[in-house]
Amino acid sequence: GNYIGELGTSSNPDLLARVKKADVILALNTRLDEMTTQSYTLLEKGHKIIHIYPSAEEFGKSCMPALAIESHIAPAMSALAGSIRLDGRGWAHWRDEGRKAYQDWTRIDASREKSWSGADMNKIYAFLQEALPRDAIITTDAGNFSGWAQRYLRYGRPGRLLAPVSGAMGYAVPSAVAAAIAHKERTVLGICGDGGFMMSAQELATARHYGAKPIIVVCNNGIYGTIRMHQQREYPGRSSATRLTNPDFVKMGESYGLYSARAVHADDFPEIWHQALASETGALIEIVMDPAQITTRS
Repeated sequence: GNYIGELGTSSNPDLLARVKKADVILALNTRLDEMTTQSYTLLEKGHKIIHIYPSAEEFGKSCMPALAIESHIAPAMSALAGSIRLDGRGWAHWRDEGRKAYQDWTRIDASREKSWSGADMNKIYAFLQEALPRDAIITTDAGNFSGWAQRYLRYGRPGRLLAPVSGAMGYAVPSAVAAAIAHKERTVLGICGDGGFMMSAQELATARHYGAKPIIVVCNNGIYGTIRMHQQREYPGRSSATRLTNPDFVKMGESYGLYSARAVHADDFPEIWHQALASETGALIEIVMDPAQITTRS
C-alpha cells in the first residue's frame, strides 16, 4: 500500500504536484532522465536529492544531488535497513492520500467513456486489468499508445515489465519474443503501435522458429501518433510525414502462422483475447484505433 504511481509519460498530475512539494527525494536506481523528470521540469534547485545509482556518470546530468552514492540497489538498501530506523507514522496521512489518488487515477469507468470511431482503448484496458494473469510479462514499444499500459496496468514481481529505456521504437516485438522464449510457461503480451511494429515485425519468425507464443497487440491508428501530437502542439495544422501506409496486419500475422484477428470495436476484444490465449502458435491482435484518441487524457 505504499506505491503511489510512476513518473513517465502518463503520470498522475497529483503525483507530479507531490514531487514538486517534496522536501527530500531519495532516487533509487533511476537515471533522473528526460522522461522521469518530465523534460527536466520536475526537479528544481530547492529539492534535496539523494541519488543512489550504480554508475557515477549519471550523477548531476539533469540535477545536482545533495548526496550521490555509487551503488547497486541491493547492497545500498541492505546498508540502510541495517543502520536507519524511521517511524513512518508521521507520513502515513500523506502516503494514504497519495495511494488514493493513484487508485483513482488508474480506475476506468467504462460507462462514462466517449464514443470513438475505433476500438476504445480505455474499455480494452478495463478488460485487461481483470483478464491478465498476475505473472504476465508485458513489453511495450515507444509511443503514446504505451501510456495506457503505464497508467492502467499494475506490475509486480518477478519481471513484469520490459520497456525501452532510450525511447527507441521497435522494441516491443523482439523483447516479447525473447521473454516468451525464456518463460514459455507465462503469458507474454507485447504492445506496440503500427509504426513501431513495422520496424521489427519480422521477429515473429523467431518466435515460430523457437516455439514461443507471445501475444502481440498492434495499436493501429495509421500515423506516427506521438510525432503527430508534437507537430500539432508546436505547429497546429502543419503535420508532416506522419501518415502511414500499412499492410493488412491480420494477413501478415497469419503468414507467420499466428492466430490473428482485428478488433474494430472494444467489444470485439475479449473473445479475441481468449482465442489468443488458447493459441498454440502465439497471436497477433490488431486494435483499430481512432487517431483522435491520442492519450489516456483524450
